[in-house]
Amino acid sequence: MAKKFFLLTLSIFVAISTYFGIQEWRRLKGIKEINLRRSEKYLAFQILTKALPKLKKRWMYGDQEGFYDKKAFKCPREVEYNPYVDGKYFRCNPNYLQCFFEGNAGITNPVFKVYIQRKAYTVMANPVFDSIGLFSSKKRFYKIITRSNTEGASIPSYGVLVNLSIKEYPDYSLNVILEDSCGDTYLPQDIYAFGFYPYDRYEKDWHWDNKNRHIYIDEHLVSFRDIIEWKLFDKTAPKSIQVPNNSQEWAFPAVGLKLSEMKRFCAFRGKQLLQAHYFDAATFLKLSQKDEKLIKYEENENKEFDENFDKNMDNTEGKKNHNDEYNSDLYPHNFKTIKRSPYPWTKREHDFIQDYIEEKKHSPYIQLYENECKLVYSKECISLFSFIVFNNHSNSWVGLSDVLGGYLEVMDNPLYPNQNLKASSFYFDISSSWHQLGLRAYWDGLGFLSKNFDWSNNLYLEINEQDQAFIESPEHPKDPFKVGFRCMKYEGGN
Repeated sequence: MAKKFFLLTLSIFVAISTYFGIQEWRRLKGIKEINLRRSEKYLAFQILTKALPKLKKRWMYGDQEGFYDKKAFKCPREVEYNPYVDGKYFRCNPNYLQCFFEGNAGITNPVFKVYIQRKAYTVMANPVFDSIGLFSSKKRFYKIITRSNTEGASIPSYGVLVNLSIKEYPDYSLNVILEDSCGDTYLPQDIYAFGFYPYDRYEKDWHWDNKNRHIYIDEHLVSFRDIIEWKLFDKTAPKSIQVPNNSQEWAFPAVGLKLSEMKRFCAFRGKQLLQAHYFDAATFLKLSQKDEKLIKYEENENKEFDENFDKNMDNTEGKKNHNDEYNSDLYPHNFKTIKRSPYPWTKREHDFIQDYIEEKKHSPYIQLYENECKLVYSKECISLFSFIVFNNHSNSWVGLSDVLGGYLEVMDNPLYPNQNLKASSFYFDISSSWHQLGLRAYWDGLGFLSKNFDWSNNLYLEINEQDQAFIESPEHPKDPFKVGFRCMKYEGGN
């Protein structure tokens, strides 16, 4: 009897021990799996994080290998070859990103290799976004997001959403928002001049400053590709805007838009149409301390005027007022002048243009050199050299392209609304007085025929025979005028 009781007790003890042993084994196994998942998740996070700089580099530098010039791209509806397009076009370009991740931009295996503890992992972009019929029926590797089509506190004004995953750990992925910082050029905080240089010392010279504000200006004119993107991802975009069917032309400046449509596009990008005094600040070549003082003060010989200067500055017209009717920070100086050249590439007041005009009088068959057309792409250059878009030609000191010559460019001019058009363009001969900084004509923003423009409203313009003939021409050119534009944004700060 005692033996049976012992065996029963032993059996119960073994059963209980086994039960708790199994439970403990399961608990330890669960902890191990949890730790494994945690370590796996952490590793995946490390891998994806380490791949981000590689993605950002591809986004910001585009076709680093130069495959486009080698005609190695095979995505005609995304990026079709055009010899007149510079490689800078592919920087921060979502269409290039699509072509790249499809393996059609010269690299057949478009992945990012990441090494952690000497072990290689493969990170790739995923085609998880809706297709766009204009380009192809394939799923997209990206999606354009803005504050108008996406909710969220951290959503940028404009961004490109990309989804990344790891080949070795397919259960883990990461959504990345790429912001377009390639096309912006920064305007340093300083005191700047506005308008054509007043050679008359008694004339007011308009000054302004951007203290505590970070100004970013589009380096290049807005392209047709930008407009296509706007129409695709913003339901409120005007459907009447015409864009070329040929994708070879999508890199060229967007023309044919009314002024109101240009402003709406800039708003879609979280920006505004470039204002004239920002354009002047970014284009007038600032003199260095070695040349002259940055701001040169010219003494006014009129002592009475000099003594009353402070009183003049206290007047509405003469003081800096951020809340005036123009909502501008411009203010006039009656005898303080910021020295500046009419050309963005030299500190001299005269350059090759004057030399060319004089030589032309004696040798009518001379032509402009290519490097001169790169500085000012005037009417003569059309028959000599091709115009390259997204180029580094006619660059300003902060990096704005095509500041003289090339396309007409409209801007907002809050101080002089009837001077809102950079007239220096391929519509005028190199001898035209329009080929100087600070001189602007007028466009009504409604149409593109002669009646929509006024070329004779600028008092500083010294009209020569060619300019007069152009003004008096009943209808020019045969095609509508091509007016481009660029946007800008500013942020507060210190």
